[in-house]
Amino acid sequence: MATIVKANYRHLHSGGRKAAVGSINYYAHCRDQEGEKVSRSGFSRDDSGLDTRAMRREIAQAEGTYLYRMVLAPGAPSYTYVDLKSWTRDVLLELEFDRGEFVYVGVEHRDQTEYAHVHVVMVLETKLTREDFGRLREAGTDLYETRRRWFEPSHELAREAEPGRERAVCRQRGVCSRFWR
Repeated sequence: MATIVKANYRHLHSGGRKAAVGSINYYAHCRDQEGEKVSRSGFSRDDSGLDTRAMRREIAQAEGTYLYRMVLAPGAPSYTYVDLKSWTRDVLLELEFDRGEFVYVGVEHRDQTEYAHVHVVMVLETKLTREDFGRLREAGTDLYETRRRWFEPSHELAREAEPGRERAVCRQRGVCSRFWR
């Protein structure tokens, strides 16, 4: 299945920062499938376990022109053994190859729908193009399919998923992609 990438943007100085605060609050505190309010921690390029205040601070301190709110989903039902935070970081790394580093925060949702997904709020200097979205979809699909095959329970080398395990296994097998070097 193909990766799903949906996004909208605002000019950062025309209501974008206010939209970012509202989006981060919603992503971190929205309801699960049973209707129960759930608090979720977020992540950035370098940090995991960010609370709502830390995520808002990351975006507030970012320099750029455009605020993007994006949903990334592998396009397949939830697989608990794929680390979606690591997957999201590597998908966004594809953008950084062309555009340079940018600031983003994400919140993983596994309990809201049948399909696991990640909400990302990011600040960029320029608008994303159709080609950028195409590269994100392609990178996301390739990365997800590779990880799914390697870490699915039926794989002879699969073990219980651990944070950072994907990269360690890739290095051990000598098949690291450009995303994991």
